[in-house]
Amino acid sequence: DEPAGVERFEVNPMDNQLVYISNYQLILLDPSSSKRTILVSGDENRSPHDPAFSPDGVNLAYGLGGIHLYDLTNGQDQLILPDNDTMDPAERRIYSPHLWSPDGSKLSIFIGYWEWFGSGIVSITDGSLLSEFERGDSEAWGSDSQSYYTARGNGPGMIHSSAPGLFRIAATPNAILQTILPE
Repeated sequence: DEPAGVERFEVNPMDNQLVYISNYQLILLDPSSSKRTILVSGDENRSPHDPAFSPDGVNLAYGLGGIHLYDLTNGQDQLILPDNDTMDPAERRIYSPHLWSPDGSKLSIFIGYWEWFGSGIVSITDGSLLSEFERGDSEAWGSDSQSYYTARGNGPGMIHSSAPGLFRIAATPNAILQTILPE
């Protein structure tokens, strides 16, 4: 029973454990035994957000002052990419996990800028930000974990600073979007 409700949840692809956010906490739940474990606590000013299990179910990415990796086998929690929560509009970056690559070596992320938002790709091994690009309306990894795809529409309510279309970006340092299908 969670009096504060459940804000967001994810299911571990290997063992069906659940992780969810409630009352500024990141909580792991084993549905077969109802065992509930608080992994991370925040407060009303800074709360864990956007949990995402790795494909092998061993690591959990979440946002809290940047991108964290929580190793479920040993409880180690590591900040791999800290936010740059500056008031300088040109430098501000607030990171949130999005999608793991199929091989678990990279993570696509959402990036909050001063007055806009984008996407990026992070290396899990060293926490380096490989690339940044305009966020799409739909995004997905290629099965080889080497390509990331994003699409932008131009329908009612769509706001983008770039042209619509379907794009591919290599999951390598400083890669740029390549147009697959133009508007």
